[in-house]
Amino acid sequence: MSFDLTLNGFMSSPFDSIPEEHRLAAEQVAAYLVNVRGGAMFLSGADVRLLAQWLDEAVPVPAILCAIDRVSEKRRANRVKTRLSLNRCKGTLNKLLYKNAQKEEVEFDVATS
Repeated sequence: MSFDLTLNGFMSSPFDSIPEEHRLAAEQVAAYLVNVRGGAMFLSGADVRLLAQWLDEAVPVPAILCAIDRVSEKRRANRVKTRLSLNRCKGTLNKLLYKNAQKEEVEFDVATS
């Protein structure tokens, strides 16, 4: 069984919904997630939408990759068998961003004192 991924003769990409300025970052995150989790060489529609949201909000790619690593390590330690998705990384990413924001606030307070 084969699937036709073309629309009017053009190849459809899962990143078509992501603005051009974010596509390279989206492809980098997707490739990293696929490499870490193994298996399927694609992102779900929900993962693509979440990734687009993060990139639109200017979430740094290294923070997203770090969240993927932390969640993956925790899941491996707990022997979790379900597929790793970006949605499962959301809480860890929010914690990383919050911790980083607090650190920057402290550094700013020290610099202005």
